[in-house]
Amino acid sequence: MSWNPGSQADEAFALLDEQIAFVLNHPGMSDWLKRTLAAALDCPPTEVMNDLEILSRLIRLRSELLLASAYPASSSSPAPAGSRTLQARTGPIANRLGPSLTNSTS
Repeated sequence: MSWNPGSQADEAFALLDEQIAFVLNHPGMSDWLKRTLAAALDCPPTEVMNDLEILSRLIRLRSELLLASAYPASSSSPAPAGSRTLQARTGPIANRLGPSLTNSTS
């Protein structure tokens, strides 16, 4: 069977549409996620990719800082499973976002 990029792309889009529908219809998914996903479907892909990068960096850093403050590292209590030090987790992201973020956390 020869490779047909049109049919493979169609199959990929069909699978992706099923996954999107699953998220949008799942009662356990947050309303925020559903609204954001639905809105992103109507935006240009370059805009979505740029927004995802910014959102991921900012929300990830904020969440990591909140978790680190809720579960401070100490020698007497182990860190939550899968966690690393705050510096290792936020350093590279904070450095890319600039000094205003790194200064606000000290």
